[in-house]
Amino acid sequence: MKMDNAKPTIQTALVEDEPYARAVLKRLNTELNLGLEWVAELDSVQGAVHWFEHHPKPDLLILDIQLSDGLGFEILESMRPTVPVLFTTAYDQFVLRAFKEYSVDYLLKPVDPQGLQQAIHKFRTAFQHNAPPTRDFSALFDAVMNQMGAQTTRRRILGKLGNKVLHMNTDQIAYAYIEDEVVFLRSRTGEKMSVDYRLDQLEDLLDARQFFRINRGFMLHADSIQKMERYGSGQWLLHLNPPTPDRILVSRGRVKEFEVWFDR
Repeated sequence: MKMDNAKPTIQTALVEDEPYARAVLKRLNTELNLGLEWVAELDSVQGAVHWFEHHPKPDLLILDIQLSDGLGFEILESMRPTVPVLFTTAYDQFVLRAFKEYSVDYLLKPVDPQGLQQAIHKFRTAFQHNAPPTRDFSALFDAVMNQMGAQTTRRRILGKLGNKVLHMNTDQIAYAYIEDEVVFLRSRTGEKMSVDYRLDQLEDLLDARQFFRINRGFMLHADSIQKMERYGSGQWLLHLNPPTPDRILVSRGRVKEFEVWFDR
């Protein structure tokens, strides 16, 4: 650890695939004067494993559980010995006790400033001057995998409106669409925010029982459909809530699949 005036800085590797989540953590570090020195910012399992193979281990690892190419546990399994871990997660109380037992702490997204401050204080008092205990993360891995079996989709999505970082609970999303090459979400009550995901990525993150991609540029929640009309040669014209300025059509190639999805 380096000394910053009288306060030692914490060399920290951040593994997080959501740009806005990374921005929030970096902003809070500055605003709260936490003393985290970012030695690496990584957004994938593969990239993190490669980085740890070729660099000295940091003092602290802040790790998102679910990354775009796998689970953060794969990174921990590649590290022998590991380092103190501060997990960030969207998982609920089902697995939180396990996070407490096997890590410095956990932070639920969106990250709460007080929670982050307390976690860094815990690291400084319990881990900074002591070798981290040897941990077998298999029990925590099993707990998360069991949770994923029950709920494999995201509970909330981070995005932004102007300079503001926001989040939207997935059960409040009415539809997602592409506008000027940017993906936007609109809530059931009309709020709008841009997200750093492609539509095909959102297809993997959202519950396929509730969301359906009707064409290349539009995906919707079943409850957003207020009225359906036949249009042209077998297509569906959809009237949504909240309303849209443009006509919303189910593409010809997806009509049959859409009908099966909507009718179940």
